[in-house]
Amino acid sequence: MLWLVIIFGLTYLALQAWILRGWLCIPEKQIKPSDLPLSVIIAAHNEVENLKKFLPHVLRQNYRDYEVVLVLDRSNDGSKEWLAELNNSRLSSVIISETPEGWAPKKWALTQGIEAAKNEHLVFTDADCQPQENWLSEVAGHFTGNTELVLGIGPYFQYPGLLNAFIQFETAYAAFQYVGLAVNGFPYMGVGRNIAYTRSFFQRNGGFRKFKDKLSGDDDLLVNAFARKENTTVMVSEKSKVFSEPKHTFYTWFRQKLRHISASTDYSSPTKIILGIFHLSHLGFYLFGLLLCMTNLTGWAFFSLYILKMGISGVMFAQVAVKIGMRRIIWAYPVLDFLFFIYNLSAVPIGLIRKPSWI
Repeated sequence: MLWLVIIFGLTYLALQAWILRGWLCIPEKQIKPSDLPLSVIIAAHNEVENLKKFLPHVLRQNYRDYEVVLVLDRSNDGSKEWLAELNNSRLSSVIISETPEGWAPKKWALTQGIEAAKNEHLVFTDADCQPQENWLSEVAGHFTGNTELVLGIGPYFQYPGLLNAFIQFETAYAAFQYVGLAVNGFPYMGVGRNIAYTRSFFQRNGGFRKFKDKLSGDDDLLVNAFARKENTTVMVSEKSKVFSEPKHTFYTWFRQKLRHISASTDYSSPTKIILGIFHLSHLGFYLFGLLLCMTNLTGWAFFSLYILKMGISGVMFAQVAVKIGMRRIIWAYPVLDFLFFIYNLSAVPIGLIRKPSWI
């Protein structure tokens, strides 16, 4: 059993090092001024308070040529009345009263927003998100050469408490994977609060029709199905970040994560293999290690391996956490990594089996 612990630990560290290599290979890109016309698309369902708080940050971008298309999806919270009072030449709206049968609401709303947008280059975020003031300049500067798809980082606002610390950790862990793998030639997902692609990319691949009925995956399923190394780039600079409001209760966060996990059942086979090996090696290291400890015979061996693995893995994770501004969670890495083991052991199987529900 000790050999299983060693094999799982080495497998995990090897994959972690390979993914980190992708991060370390991201060039220090000097963004040149661009006048590329952009269309920012936001779909919102009963989020008038978020719109009041965060939409001004989108409308005050330090960028000249862009429009904002706000899609109000079946909203009855005063969003339409509030929108009617705004007077901003950049802002236009699409009002949706119902979702056609067979369509997931978010995917239908985004599709209508794309149809209403005027420009070729489309940028997406959510109603509860706050971009940096030079966000659009960063996005436009990454559309160079053959690039059709830009994957950005979407950290959450930091608050006190263990739940928020774990949300920060899980977000950093996801960014560690999808950014690193994209640079290594395996783009498999992005985050809907900070992603951009061309209209031609969207239309050429049939938009969301391949998975229009899936409640989740308006961001990662599109990337997983059609992104390639040749047409995809990443942006990770401080100026390119879009911050989002996290869940504040375990119940709402857990439901959100189950919905996100459910989309992974439609990932491509290569993605499932890579992520499966990565997460199973993490899971196996802890499972067999705890079994060793329960035998009271070789628990000391696992403890030694655990210290070694935590040290190497923690140093690799810290390099990415620093890059994306999450230094706060580095000190708690051993605790958060163990909680991630519990998360993989409980939430992931439920999310893969349980049919998600949403409004």
